[in-house]
Amino acid sequence: MDVHQNKKKAQGAKTREDCITAAIQVFACKGFHRAKLDDIADAAGVTRGALYWHYRTKEAFLIAVLETFTSIWSRDKLVNFPMVGRADLLISRYFERKARDNRKAPWVNRLGLIVALDAENIHTRVGEIIAEIEETNRWFFGSLVKYGQRTEVFDSRLDSNEAGAVLAAAYTGILASWYQDSHGYDLERLTDSMVRVVLNGLMVASLRGAGSKHPPLSEIRKIDKELDRFFASQGSAFEYAAKSTGQP
Repeated sequence: MDVHQNKKKAQGAKTREDCITAAIQVFACKGFHRAKLDDIADAAGVTRGALYWHYRTKEAFLIAVLETFTSIWSRDKLVNFPMVGRADLLISRYFERKARDNRKAPWVNRLGLIVALDAENIHTRVGEIIAEIEETNRWFFGSLVKYGQRTEVFDSRLDSNEAGAVLAAAYTGILASWYQDSHGYDLERLTDSMVRVVLNGLMVASLRGAGSKHPPLSEIRKIDKELDRFFASQGSAFEYAAKSTGQP
């Protein structure tokens, strides 16, 4: 392949990436159903013909956006998630970070919720991606519960997969309520309450009620450091979305 062909290929890849970023910006502002291809073309600074060269339909852009996020939040990357410190504290610090990320880029999960409810009316692939995301979430949170059981913090008699599904579903419910009434719901406070209630039910009997009331500051710092390292190396859908939409 000569220099001209390499340059053309690189330019095509950049244009495609610009189009995906533009789609993210448009979906962030208008949502999927109100967004138009002309909006995406304008945001990308390309002609509609150039837009069609890469993605011919709005659904194709949505699939590209969702696949971008699922490539970031995948089992291949999550196997490197740091299982460190006391399990209940690790989960608490993770959800605290997740709440901050959602406030910074709230539309990421909001778009997912909206699309999930209407996936069958959009495109078969969209439904498949949503199912993959949900399965990955259940597996991930189930893995956190198993870690707690191995380290004798969580009750070993509990079904870790079911407990993981409860964690994922509980937070999805909080996000849905917050999206509907952001002024009436304090996301961080409700997230903290949800985590405390669910984790207390997971704890071994001797630790219930005590849990993470007064965790050592050194342990918090250790967990936060490992979480920072993980997300810095792996990236996150929130960081990608914030960067793409020009948010800090």
